[in-house]
Amino acid sequence: MPNAPSDSVLAKKLNAFVPLSSDELKCLADMQPTPVRVKRGQQLTHEGQTGQRVFVLQVGWACSYKLLPNGGRQIISFPSPAT
Repeated sequence: MPNAPSDSVLAKKLNAFVPLSSDELKCLADMQPTPVRVKRGQQLTHEGQTGQRVFVLQVGWACSYKLLPNGGRQIISFPSPAT
């Protein structure tokens, strides 16, 4: 869990593109108050789902995929945490 506004993984990633003010850093940290642990293989959302939440990957690996008509999967992306 972020201890200070500058510890936010999302803030670090965004700060790489544009300098963020202390108010912006605090706002981003406040949007991520409690980390969610996800077990290996757990699906967070599925195609067509409405009302889902936004997740910021802090550590580990994830993948986004699309289900194909033949039952297979097409990997769309491998999100990675900011370093």
